[in-house]
Amino acid sequence: MRTSVIINASAGGGYTPDWARNLSDRFQAQGMSVDVTLAQSGDEILKAARSAAREGPEVIVAGGGDGTLNSVASALVGTGIALGVIPLGTLNHFARDLHIPLDLDD
Repeated sequence: MRTSVIINASAGGGYTPDWARNLSDRFQAQGMSVDVTLAQSGDEILKAARSAAREGPEVIVAGGGDGTLNSVASALVGTGIALGVIPLGTLNHFARDLHIPLDLDD
């Protein structure tokens, strides 16, 4: 399964290239072909989401808080591409409302 992952690098405590490599390894261990992007700003998140959507993966995963999820979801409207969620923000209302575990291992 081809998957694009877009991480808000400044969400929560901040995310580094080493963290992104570890995340990529976790996806690959589950048999998923993954491309992880660390975005530094809201504009970069939206640009990365639109670019990923043009490539047509089965899933685009948004990692960040509610604003990040909103940006990525808006780029997927009408594409048929599934949205995955990694809650990495401060409050994570969206993930909490959908009972998505807040711990990455869960």
